[in-house]
Amino acid sequence: MCITKLFCNSFFILLSTLITIANIHKTTATTTTTTIDNERFSSITNNNNKNYNKHCDYPFLAAIIHRTKKYIICTGVVVGKDIEILVEANCVTKIIMNEANYFIYIGHTNWSEHGSLDKESVFDINEIILHPMNYNENGTQQYYGPMDDIAIVKIISSSGRKKFISRALLLSVDTIDVLHDCKYIGWMDNDTKFITIDATIINKYDDCQKYFKDFNPKTMYCLQINNDCKIRNGHFYGPLICSIESHSFKINITLSITSFVIEKCSTLTGISFETENLFISSKLLNFQKWINEKVKKPLYIEPNSFMAITTQTEEIPIYTTTTAIATVITTTMINGNQIKSMTKQPRINQSKNIDNDVGGWKINNTFHYLALDRINWVPCIIFFILMFMTVSIFALLECAFV
Repeated sequence: MCITKLFCNSFFILLSTLITIANIHKTTATTTTTTIDNERFSSITNNNNKNYNKHCDYPFLAAIIHRTKKYIICTGVVVGKDIEILVEANCVTKIIMNEANYFIYIGHTNWSEHGSLDKESVFDINEIILHPMNYNENGTQQYYGPMDDIAIVKIISSSGRKKFISRALLLSVDTIDVLHDCKYIGWMDNDTKFITIDATIINKYDDCQKYFKDFNPKTMYCLQINNDCKIRNGHFYGPLICSIESHSFKINITLSITSFVIEKCSTLTGISFETENLFISSKLLNFQKWINEKVKKPLYIEPNSFMAITTQTEEIPIYTTTTAIATVITTTMINGNQIKSMTKQPRINQSKNIDNDVGGWKINNTFHYLALDRINWVPCIIFFILMFMTVSIFALLECAFV
């Protein structure tokens, strides 16, 4: 008799456990942390940097200036951790024999309006490295064309003066689909006024192929620029930059380093110009291998993948007898500052009719949650053991005294 009661009680305990399984659901409080590497993406986080240079929206921009005449002769971008500067070879070949007559000013666009230079941003030239294709076999310079018109300027030791300087981001792959707001930035030759010239990258190459016999869409950009040459004209040197939007930041990416002449008329002329406002510019991707050899830790970015940064998710189990939803907290770390957002999401892998059913126990709930991937083993085992011990004690006591 006692054994029969013990068996029956055990059966009811098991049934109670199954019912409990059907009503104890595991939800998760998910904490997602997105970390933007402050070193790799320093160029995109300047607005949150306490050392951000208020005088320049392009802290990677570098101007090569004549020491006595104080006019700008070249424009480049900082691409290396040791402040290596990428410039157009056509520009620096004019100063390569008189480097001491020039200095480099980094991280300022309206410097001439302040009357004096920021000494923390002034650097001396140590070495100019021309692309190998700028030389003949005998070592003498030759004509530089679109495929070799690039050079690297190295500075004399910076003595730790890097707080206002960021490296420019370069494209790692040939994609322009997500890029917008393209423009040339820099200065006219022998001038001090910073200018921007709006540009549009043309995906249809018919015009460029028609007017430029050497145009190759794999290695060059076809561009239309927007400039009134009656107002702004001269020899321009500077980088082509485009931007993407991500995490409320505008991220500038450098695509090309070039120069062109804007005549005081209605047409553009120069080495690369053969039609009004149409221009071809060599892609920096052409020089990626050479840049990697000569520059310390250049920064590359793939715009499409950056728009969806991989995140690391930590799931914290929460046990409840209700149909509670999961709370997802997303924390983005940028230069030590936290940007948090909180969202609530329903549990996944649960059919709609079961999740919405709050009217009590039903057998289909039990079988639904009996799947191995849905059972919360720890509370169920504890519940079963405690119930079995309690009922067994009462059954044994009943057998002993009855």
